[in-house]
Amino acid sequence: MDNVQTCAVCGGALDGINVGLCNGCGLPFHFNTEAEARRPDCGQAWLHPQYLTVEFGCFICLGMAPGREPPVGLGH
Repeated sequence: MDNVQTCAVCGGALDGINVGLCNGCGLPFHFNTEAEARRPDCGQAWLHPQYLTVEFGCFICLGMAPGREPPVGLGH
């Protein structure tokens, strides 16, 4: 049995290296760590201004995935 993880946003296979875990829903998504990478990017990261921690958000939870609604409580 194959245990390949898939991206919560686009459904594509994840390589285990360029992966982010969304702080909103907890699901994995494609996340590029290089600016010039030619891989899908299905989320964003930012620095929390108060705690100076890196936070990750998938495009679904950020309301940036066309035709997809964020989970209740995040974007509503």
